[in-house]
Amino acid sequence: MTKNDNIQKNNNIHDNFFKSLFSVKENLADLLQGSLPQEVLCEMKLETLVYDLTEYIDQELAPYNKDISCNIIYGDTNVKISLLYDPKIYPSKNPIFNKVVYLLSKSSQKQAE
Repeated sequence: MTKNDNIQKNNNIHDNFFKSLFSVKENLADLLQGSLPQEVLCEMKLETLVYDLTEYIDQELAPYNKDISCNIIYGDTNVKISLLYDPKIYPSKNPIFNKVVYLLSKSSQKQAE
């Protein structure tokens, strides 16, 4: 087994763990409440929170990054929140670059729709 095969295998374990953990509405709500500023939270209607199975990560980044998405009412608008997580078993040399590539790929997906 090569190093890349090992990374892919271990990422699947982490991916399954994170997705099963945060597919539970209460866990996802706790994550948002613990991560977002109060001025953002006060506009969110947490009772409307719904886990979304859609994955926005492209195939090139999939071995290195994962995302979790949900829908929620913010003010009077239905919004989608995507949380990018980075299941690492080895240190990344360019973690910020990885995030920029993810954001750009997501932006290009949106323009294609």
